[in-house]
Amino acid sequence: MITVKMRLLELKNLVADEKYVLAFSQRSFQKPFSSKWVTNNSCGGTYKISNNHIKIFQSPNFPNSSPSSTSCVWNLSSTSNNEIHVMCFPFYLQCNESKGLEFLECGSDGINNTEYFCGSADILYKSKSENLTVTFKAAKAGYVRCRARVVEKKEDEVTIKPLATSSIGINTLLPGINISASNNMSCECGIRSKLRIVNGTPASPGDWPWQVMLRYGIKNDFGCGGALINHNWVLTAAHCVYNHGLTGPITVELGAYYRNPKISQNTFLTNAEKIILHEDYNAHTIDNDIALLKLSSPVTYTASIRPICLPINNDIWAYKNIQGTVTGWGALSEKGGLANKLMSLTLPILSTKECQPYFSKIRTPKITENMICTYSRGQDACQGDSGGPLSWENPNIKRTFLIGLVSWGVGCARENRPGVYTNVINYIPWIQKNTGVNFCLT
Repeated sequence: MITVKMRLLELKNLVADEKYVLAFSQRSFQKPFSSKWVTNNSCGGTYKISNNHIKIFQSPNFPNSSPSSTSCVWNLSSTSNNEIHVMCFPFYLQCNESKGLEFLECGSDGINNTEYFCGSADILYKSKSENLTVTFKAAKAGYVRCRARVVEKKEDEVTIKPLATSSIGINTLLPGINISASNNMSCECGIRSKLRIVNGTPASPGDWPWQVMLRYGIKNDFGCGGALINHNWVLTAAHCVYNHGLTGPITVELGAYYRNPKISQNTFLTNAEKIILHEDYNAHTIDNDIALLKLSSPVTYTASIRPICLPINNDIWAYKNIQGTVTGWGALSEKGGLANKLMSLTLPILSTKECQPYFSKIRTPKITENMICTYSRGQDACQGDSGGPLSWENPNIKRTFLIGLVSWGVGCARENRPGVYTNVINYIPWIQKNTGVNFCLT
């Protein structure tokens, strides 16, 4: 299936023993940022950002390098009880031993909350207050383009509501998971209309009823996948939604089989009413690459629209040679086009520890405990598959679980380069905290 990803960025010289450029990318399929956004081309300035607005600022001569000895300072502010989140991409500054030569500085509330950046990659910085100062200093060459938006502050402590769930498959619960179990099998999650496995070929309509398609803006451009987890909520990758929502609606399409709009009676369309980005998402390390979408209209379950189960224990690792199925409409080769029909591919799942050696010589990003991988020579997910589900069927209870979300990789289907996924099991308490609703957990 999906062998390739659309590059959101390229990092040079990440691997010490490789001379070629590694095409590292998150696996969303996104068009360039809208030209309708107001862009500030001056070197510095003071700006107040309103709620639901975005401010773009960039270095002189962008996208070309800035003149020598460039120094720009942008002072940003918002209303009280808000934070300012800044994402800078693309970004390049040569790293020097002396921070006084070249750097990008983001700071708020004094030196204790100041960070310095150099090199090349996505940058995500979150202020701790309603004020933020961004400084760009380039001695010889460099460039940056940043987008700032206002985000409402959240309380640090949130009470997790008990969840009504089935006791199917429950052994030892993971720390931080709070459930109320009942002895019934009324849970509707993880049930497929057909129990057949396909491998790198088009699935049949209704095979993967939790698969979600995300479309962006007034033109409904395809960009990412997602997974339905109950009547009102969808899980996807954080990088799929961070730069969207303020430029137009995110349309959520369920029950879809074709990527191109061929709406049938099995398809349900709604908008994302609310986007909850993980508060610790890091666009540089790609850690905590997860987000929740609240649907503006609740979904009615059908044979082709049904939620996937969320895992609450580590049962999966008790089995040997486990395999998961990744689904999506992503690219079919590293430089190929997107699939028109929903594709599925079954791959061996690697735990965090099993995956880490494959990336040991890459400086960043590193494989963290919040990531798992899949690897099979010549087979992989790719651009356009981002946010889509990596699912696993428990052989004892015949229910399907959401194990991962397509996140990132080095190229697509490259030798000894596994595909990387958000490790969903680590985020069950976060999902509970941010939704406060009863989920189908087994």
